[in-house]
This record gives sequence, C-alpha cells and structure tokens, in this order.
Amino acid sequence: ENTGGTGNVFRGCRAWENSDDGFDFYGWGSPITVDNCWVMSQSTTLYGSQSNGNGFKLGGNSVNAAHVLKNLYAVGNGANAKSGDGNGNGFEANSNGAAMPCSGTCGAWGNKTAAVHGSNITGVTVTSGPTAAKMIAAPRAADGSLPAIGGL
Repeated sequence: ENTGGTGNVFRGCRAWENSDDGFDFYGWGSPITVDNCWVMSQSTTLYGSQSNGNGFKLGGNSVNAAHVLKNLYAVGNGANAKSGDGNGNGFEANSNGAAMPCSGTCGAWGNKTAAVHGSNITGVTVTSGPTAAKMIAAPRAADGSLPAIGGL
C-alpha cells in the first residue's frame, strides 16, 4: 500500500471464493497492469470484518493510479453475501479518481450490486455469459492461457 510497484503485471489469473475482494489495489499508488483475468464469486466473511465481495477493487484511501485494464471479466461477486453485507461490485473504483479504461473485451454480469461502480472505469460491457462455476472449472489451454469465454 502506497509503495513502489511500477511494472507489476497480473496476466491470465483467476481469483474466486475469497473472503473479500478478488484483486484488491487499495491505496496502491503505482499503475498495475491486469490482463486477461477473471474474478468470480468473491464474498464477505462470516465474521463481520467489513469485507466487500468486489471483483476488481481498483483503489482506496483516495490514492489515484491509472491501472491498465485489458480483457477482464467479473462474474457473480457478492452474490452469496448476506443481505446488507458488502458491495458485490464487479469493478469498483473505491475513491481512485484516475481514468481506467478497460480495453479489449471486458464484461461483468451477475454481481450483487453493480457491474461497475465508478464513472472513471470505462469499456466494461454489462452482459451475460457463463456461470462462475463454469469459469472456475474451465481448464487452461496447453500453453497455459485461459480459454475463450464464449466457449464455456
């Protein structure tokens, strides 16, 4: 938080069933590249820790960083949270005011509260697609890449 890190890249990653957010860049002041990643079924804890259940949490603590977003999907986040718990947004700016366009194919569906929360996150299509369970179970290709979302 609030330290170096310029040049960090998440590529071809999946995050699911965490007790808070899938990717959490709270207070991160250096741009991070997130490319071809999926977040599914994030939730809140059972112990009242004020967790959010967001897919991609792209800021916090009023720190601005123009994260590089490419080919991302956020599905079913916060959906299993108890009423009143967490946000369950697919993409959450969380006080990061930097422009963060998502390039390539970026989609969100089935999230508890919103596909995108933050007008500075653009390029995400609110659509439909495979379930979180199918995305979790999808095998990687022989080269290690994630499969095409349309084929699930």
